[in-house]
Amino acid sequence: MGMQKIIWNDISGTLQKEALEYGMSKILLVCGKRMGETEIGQCLKKSPFVATVFSDFEPNPAYGTVLQALNMFEENGCDALAALGGGSAIDIAKCVKAFYGMDSSVNFLEQEILPNKIPLIAVPSTAGTGSESTSFAVIYYKGRKYSVADSSLLPELVLMDASLLKPLPEYQKKVTMLDAFCHCVESYWSVQATDESRKYAKEGIYHILGNYQAYLEGAEDAAENMLLASNFAGRAINIAKTTAAHAMSYQMTKLYGFPHGHAAALCLVPVWNYTWEEAKKQEHQGMFKCLRELAYFMGCGTVEESIRFYMDLLQELGIMFDVSYKADDICNLAGSVNGERLKNHPVLFGEQKIRQMYAEILGGAYESKRIC
Repeated sequence: MGMQKIIWNDISGTLQKEALEYGMSKILLVCGKRMGETEIGQCLKKSPFVATVFSDFEPNPAYGTVLQALNMFEENGCDALAALGGGSAIDIAKCVKAFYGMDSSVNFLEQEILPNKIPLIAVPSTAGTGSESTSFAVIYYKGRKYSVADSSLLPELVLMDASLLKPLPEYQKKVTMLDAFCHCVESYWSVQATDESRKYAKEGIYHILGNYQAYLEGAEDAAENMLLASNFAGRAINIAKTTAAHAMSYQMTKLYGFPHGHAAALCLVPVWNYTWEEAKKQEHQGMFKCLRELAYFMGCGTVEESIRFYMDLLQELGIMFDVSYKADDICNLAGSVNGERLKNHPVLFGEQKIRQMYAEILGGAYESKRIC
């Protein structure tokens, strides 16, 4: 299908047109049960080009779930993939594409991805993950997070419709929006950042901060802008990847049941503070420039003001750590941090500093100097 195309509205009609143009006759639609009940979901399910629907999956999908979807794809002789939903639905479709044709006697996660020409269509129903604009997916195997990545996994076609955001609960709108904001900030200071990725991150920040209040109040034009923000943020991390805040967030989601965006949003506060303190201590001119630019994009005069602005935003949105925890949680959390993501961060983190930051997130009640 060539380069990625983004088309707005008339999702069902566009799918039919694209299916005819590119010879798609048996599409596997990955779609959660709730999304399948929406008007757009019903239209897609009734499409003559959709051969079957996979809807039996959980948030943060497991390896076994992807195998079920792959079996359905193969058993029905499907020739294309479409995903209607948030990051979980789109990630499942990406993994089906990645695993198709691999040796089934060997764990697919241990095999090299061989690019294929199976068309992949993404229809995002949340404004946050940006999964429709990235070439990687996240799944879990035996409780451990794995990234499945290859340039061939970038969806060729993205269908956007802001009406899909309308039925989302307010809390889900908040945490997915904050996930996109974290993507923008982290990709901007990432060691892999480029001029292009920073341009996308900047646009994402402008769209989020300029529209979040109207978006939460239900304005359709703001919802469209929030979809764009998520897409820009996804393009940014597709190039630069995420950093320490995301590395620290995954185990919090697993341990406390927070949605991913909630956990990442909380982790960003101490990470941002520490990054600024280390930049000053090391007289890191590149980080000075980067953090001051982020502050400027946020309408703040100083880096300190931008961090305070973000903390006030979390308070305004009611995003906090409000669950009980055990005394040894901080050690468990610190031991789970993804080392590869930490390497992507512009300043180094020692284990003691990570424990201290988790203690701040959990409320500071637990002594961060405990020896793990």
